[in-house]
Amino acid sequence: MNEMKQLEDMCGAVPPPDPRRLAGTRARVLTAIAEGPRPASRDARGWPWLATPAKPGRRWPGWVAPLAAAAAVAAVIAGALTVSSAIHRHRASPQASRTRGILIGVSCPGPSRCVAVGEYYQPGPPNALIERWDGYRWSIMRGPAPPAHAHADLHGISCTSASECTAVGSWTRNSRQPATLPPPTRTLVEHWNGSAWSIVKGPNLPVPSSSLSAVACTGTSGCVAVGASGNSDGLHVRTLVERWNGSQWVIVKSPDPAGAIYSFLSSISCASAWDCVAVGEYFLGGHPQVQNRVLIEHWNGFTWKVVASPEPPGSIASYLSAVSCTVESNCVAVGTKRYPHRKGDFYGGPREYTLIEHWNGSSWAIVRSLNPPGPPADGLTGVACMSAADCTAVGAGGRLTPPGSADGASTLVEHWNGSAWSIVRSPSPSANSGLSRVSCTSAADCTAVGGFGDLDNPQSPSTLVEHWNGSAWSLVTPAASK
Repeated sequence: MNEMKQLEDMCGAVPPPDPRRLAGTRARVLTAIAEGPRPASRDARGWPWLATPAKPGRRWPGWVAPLAAAAAVAAVIAGALTVSSAIHRHRASPQASRTRGILIGVSCPGPSRCVAVGEYYQPGPPNALIERWDGYRWSIMRGPAPPAHAHADLHGISCTSASECTAVGSWTRNSRQPATLPPPTRTLVEHWNGSAWSIVKGPNLPVPSSSLSAVACTGTSGCVAVGASGNSDGLHVRTLVERWNGSQWVIVKSPDPAGAIYSFLSSISCASAWDCVAVGEYFLGGHPQVQNRVLIEHWNGFTWKVVASPEPPGSIASYLSAVSCTVESNCVAVGTKRYPHRKGDFYGGPREYTLIEHWNGSSWAIVRSLNPPGPPADGLTGVACMSAADCTAVGAGGRLTPPGSADGASTLVEHWNGSAWSIVRSPSPSANSGLSRVSCTSAADCTAVGGFGDLDNPQSPSTLVEHWNGSAWSLVTPAASK
């Protein structure tokens, strides 16, 4: 039976999962992606997860900001606090107290409506999560399941209303036999019509791996998704752009920087159907595999074009994980910049700091951003702008831990007031906590998602959701503990 047909046939066979994970975390970066092409800068963990990449020397997985960026710094970590999450697994309805996972994307179409997507790890094999906030609590949403011996991941989501959402990611058929290369990965698109989620058939290029990391919708008939496709060796990966034209998804030709052997788009933001900006990273052939560079592309309604962008002076690598545009002349992109290890420094490894760039309608420029005290292992993986004078960025910052233990991380939130960025205090539920994405409906209403965990168990993270009420960030009570 055709693989896509199997996916569609399974849509109605999943019993409603039990509430269990917290919504609002974009641990903007998934397993499916991790099993796709291996990015040069990612330490063999797979593609940049729409959240952030892993830090050298850290035992916990980094997130995407993708997912390449949708590669992010807020790392996926382990933990004990749980929240509601949607479990896409045939006949799976595990109790919240025994489920672990991460949320990678979040979209809030209104003050009392948010939907978050991601992945759960336990119990059972990894699979997709979907959660919904109804103004009072987070709950798991029933979603279509992958066929037997396969798993799916959702990396990004865009909702234009409470009854119109599109989520994107990838699905992979689990290999039953040892193989020298990972099994093929295919794009995944799911749609919410106000009453149910369904899988929407989408195109795939004739290559081993294809994955979508983010999506932006300007209406019911206009959505654009970005990601990457290519070989499983990670050295022949190209940007991937798909567009919904109101009746079907089609692949749109997208460029790669000259000489690039690895290009990845991790995030997209559209000020209108004729003006979209996508960000990520690329890597040139013949250069060390850690020297990733910033990638920015623009859609003018007809074609995609690579846009010149500045590189941080003296950096050995840099990448963008997220972008937010309010109008055609105002976009903010966030990510991470990396510098070589400094001899005598107490931190063993390259130094990583936050990176923010701004588009003024004619050119991109680096904007001064702040870094918290602690080990130089900081990065931003999500951003949401309400206006030119109001932006919120989230990610993770390095955190000192006891000698002999794994490196830690704390949530990181920064705010732009129109003239400068400042660090805003945010809670970290464990010694390894990070935020991957953020969505705002007003200056006094933002929801950020991510993950947190135990330093001794970095492979078992718990979802994390935090809320901004205009004066302070606070943890959202897990659905499982209500």
